[in-house]
Amino acid sequence: MIGFANHYRAQVWIAFQWFDPNCQGGSEPFRTEGWFNFQPGDSSWLNISELADLRRVGSTHFYYYVEAADGAVWAGPYVTNCPSSAFNWCNYQNDPSTRAPGFREIIISNTPDYSINLIPGDLQPTIQVSTEKNQEGGWVTVTGNGYASVGRLHLC
Repeated sequence: MIGFANHYRAQVWIAFQWFDPNCQGGSEPFRTEGWFNFQPGDSSWLNISELADLRRVGSTHFYYYVEAADGAVWAGPYVTNCPSSAFNWCNYQNDPSTRAPGFREIIISNTPDYSINLIPGDLQPTIQVSTEKNQEGGWVTVTGNGYASVGRLHLC
């Protein structure tokens, strides 16, 4: 089984991906299911019968993507199409309303179950920059998420 523990300050939604030999219609036989909802402090196994014993999946490579209500993400380089509403499909399936977040890879071997802890220090940091110009000059607004608190910020 695969579990998650939300040690983050906000509600999170999780999509999880694994090898599925029944998904033979595309180039990669993987299945993705989402969106599992975890409130702050929640800890639970994902209700996925195919993952009851991770040793029997046929692969040691698993992938996950997490979004928090405050915009924080746990992401990686493995892009997968995902709809905004709940889903369970083979990765070759698609829908016009999908988006393509990047999933993190985790290698799990020789164990029936595994739990992933979502902690603030493990976030995929993001930064947004906007500029505005007016008659007196202008300004730059920088917003970051997933970074440790700092006393000073230097912009060049």
